[in-house]
Amino acid sequence: MANRKHSALSLKSLTEEKISSKKRNEVYIKEEDLPKNPFSERELLQKWNEYINILNKKGEKLLASLLSSVNAKVERTTLKLTLPNSRMQTELEKQQSKIIKFFRDELQNYDINLKTDVDENIEKKVAYTPQEKYNFLKEKNATIVKLKSMFDLDI
Repeated sequence: MANRKHSALSLKSLTEEKISSKKRNEVYIKEEDLPKNPFSERELLQKWNEYINILNKKGEKLLASLLSSVNAKVERTTLKLTLPNSRMQTELEKQQSKIIKFFRDELQNYDINLKTDVDENIEKKVAYTPQEKYNFLKEKNATIVKLKSMFDLDI
């Protein structure tokens, strides 16, 4: 029964024809044939910031925030990310294929991989009080002190 011919106007024949045409159009690319162009850490970090901006524009604020708060290091073609907790690691792993695809395409190196580690000793410093906020801003930009004194501002 498997060799039974179907009418040219049947739905089954149309489906089989569509499947066979897809098989003819498939192109198989060997992994060895993909580009493996060298890149510098600076280039990767530039693309890192570009990717965060793209995510923000797309409205993917959670992933953009997560990536901007991560410590990233490059070892050959492996992008090592150190995260403060396992929840962030889980979220990142959900998006891992999309992230890797971006970097592979942008840097034309299909050996790029992503490795995540959790280091719970990393604490994100959060400024709660006005004094802590002022000290944080002062560390970022020393002209804050000038502005404070120039305009006689309180903390």
